[in-house]
Amino acid sequence: MSIFLVPIGIIVVLLASSYGWGSLVARAIYGQRQPAGFSSALGCAVWIFVGGVLNITHTIGPFSLNALIVVGIGLTLLDLLQSPRPKSDMHPRPEHLPKLIILVVTAFYAFTLLPTTAFNFHDDFHTYLLYPMQMLQTGAAGTAVDDLRGYGTLTAQSFLLSPLLLYLPISFANGFDLVFCYMVCGFLIDDIGKKAGLHWLFRLIPVLAFILIHPLYVNLSALYSGSLMVLGLLYASRLAAEVEPGKLGALIVGLLPPALFASCLASLKLTFVGFVAVYVVSFIAFFPALGWQARQAIWAGASLISMSLLLALPWAAVSLSSYSELIGKAIANITGSGGWSYDGSDTSTGPMGLFSASRLSWGGSFIAYLLMLFAIALALAGSMRRLWRSERVARDRNLIVGASAFIAVLLSTVLISYQVRPDLTVRYATPLLIAVFPMTISLLASSLSLQISQDRAVRMSTLGAILLIGQVLVIGQFVDVFATNLSKALRQGTILSFPLSGRGFTFIHSALARETRDAVRAAQDTIPQGEPFFAWLATPFHLDFARNGILTLDTPGLAVLADRVDLESGHPGFVDYLRRRGIRYLMWNENSPGMRGEKALEWELNTRRQALARDNLKMIQTMRALSDTHVSLFDDGSLVVIDIGEG
Repeated sequence: MSIFLVPIGIIVVLLASSYGWGSLVARAIYGQRQPAGFSSALGCAVWIFVGGVLNITHTIGPFSLNALIVVGIGLTLLDLLQSPRPKSDMHPRPEHLPKLIILVVTAFYAFTLLPTTAFNFHDDFHTYLLYPMQMLQTGAAGTAVDDLRGYGTLTAQSFLLSPLLLYLPISFANGFDLVFCYMVCGFLIDDIGKKAGLHWLFRLIPVLAFILIHPLYVNLSALYSGSLMVLGLLYASRLAAEVEPGKLGALIVGLLPPALFASCLASLKLTFVGFVAVYVVSFIAFFPALGWQARQAIWAGASLISMSLLLALPWAAVSLSSYSELIGKAIANITGSGGWSYDGSDTSTGPMGLFSASRLSWGGSFIAYLLMLFAIALALAGSMRRLWRSERVARDRNLIVGASAFIAVLLSTVLISYQVRPDLTVRYATPLLIAVFPMTISLLASSLSLQISQDRAVRMSTLGAILLIGQVLVIGQFVDVFATNLSKALRQGTILSFPLSGRGFTFIHSALARETRDAVRAAQDTIPQGEPFFAWLATPFHLDFARNGILTLDTPGLAVLADRVDLESGHPGFVDYLRRRGIRYLMWNENSPGMRGEKALEWELNTRRQALARDNLKMIQTMRALSDTHVSLFDDGSLVVIDIGEG
């Protein structure tokens, strides 16, 4: 029982701490308490910003993380003492049902997924578990010798994992995104519906949509944490839109939380940047509809953009050069002057590739996600029609926020589709859809005329009926895959959206074992302390980053390396690259189930991943040549440590 209660207790502590930080900011900005879901989301955003500052100052560690958590808990206690919640809030009422359902599903995931028995051992072991462990050991990640990270890897999500991994083994890493963020997302979806004036029966539908949408969970990168930042952005924007026209100073202060959420969302994952940019511009463009003069709207917009950029700086500074290079390539793709793909394939097709009747390899179908996009497009058309035709409705803050979100998710999905193949477009857009699709009802409440009279008669507009039917249809599309996820969670302790073989489960179990950690540390001990080295391992999170500066390579990072080193020239070019960086020692997993083997890579040469497979094969050949021609300091049949000399 303790294996369940201890992690749950730690997650509750983190929830209390995030609520405390959020309530502090909410009271400072709005002058009053905000709903618990929004306060927790706001506190999580504060963590991300503070984490960025701690990262660039190399001060992430037990002391700073514990201080962050303890201060947050203190702020929660202070908030409760200052404004005790009414006793009526504690009594069960029908309107509590949406949140109760979220609590039940969250408890199920907590019970079945903690600890997890499965990871994506290519993505998670090579990348997403590496950086939080590095942060806890050295105080930072991404600021020293480790600049061969994949283009898609920012470290804000890694920081969010670090408080959990400070107290718990790696097998509990799912607790943050799939439990903490999942629950707060569900609460915030209900809070947005409540603020829009929806009856609790109508609030059930967005909550059920959130629960049933297949998340396409494939690794520890930002999923529900991304959805949480989107929902926080929408709620904060709704509050900012309440500022009376003419009070520019109050508006700029009110725009600070939206700026914070926007910066955090962009810091979590590169694929969210397009949504942030389009949303901010759209939201600013609607200010005149709220009664603001054009000049004041421009000032407010400039303030929102400036604050967003400033708050994003701590994390952006870590990867500025790599990401500016990547954004340049992405723009070239959209304009037709590029031929590059984010995932190493050449099969990006633009939005037309999404029109497919086939099923996704991760479960679900293109049709289900297309239905969501169509519903969002319909909601956008309805909101724009109301904004255009009625001055009174144009003052409806929910419509302004909804239209901005709908435009942003549609355009950002199109932007993503020009960078990756269609199935990856769906996966990268899913965190945005999880947040925005349920809002097609909540943010259009005034236009849908959703009412339940005292005689329990249901009334709604034609658009309301269409959108409700649309949500039900989408929910129906996901029932089978949701049932599969529940079964998988019960039987295997995971909701990974791809099958793992028995060999895969065995490798994951052995990779997390102390014996594997001891073997990695024994190999590292053959390298002089303080000497930087290059590592290409199946389990780099076992390395001691405090002992040596380490240049790690993950599979996505191969694309970065290929841009800097001519791997066609063989190992001499790679050796020159390492020596320019002062690196003499190399550590490599020559034989491990966690590394892609040559046979599998040769098969991938005939698939859409051929570019990545080709770089991987070249790297294996380079490492093997170095192993054959230089002194091996350690070789246990799997791990090899090579000394290439000083040159």
